Amino acid sequence: MNILGYISNMGIPVILFVIGIFFTVKPATKINNLSGHRTKYSKLNQQTWDYAQRTMGKTYLIVGAIYTIISAVVNIMLFKQGIKGDELWLTVGVVVLVQCTAPLIEYVIVENGLKRKFDENGNIRK
Repeated sequence: MNILGYISNMGIPVILFVIGIFFTVKPATKINNLSGHRTKYSKLNQQTWDYAQRTMGKTYLIVGAIYTIISAVVNIMLFKQGIKGDELWLTVGVVVLVQCTAPLIEYVIVENGLKRKFDENGNIRK
């Protein structure tokens, strides 16, 4: 049962990393309402869309890698200390809650990048 705790700790960061790889290699190329970074700002035109998708992929790749490393270190520390049962699951819960900040981090980075690079009409700032 304890192995499930260690695996749970790694789930979200690995998924984030895989999403980052996928969207870095094959970003959503057409403006749509199903996949990619979909906000009013990113859907202004094709330039804003392309920028948002590239930035989203890179962000998830980096955040996923960082969270994977952190989660692996936490798992090693928990394992070496022999933490089991409720203490393990409490720690896993806290780590997973922290990992759930990834979409917020991605949103802030992409939207701030869009606002720096493009004006409110989607034209590149000079």
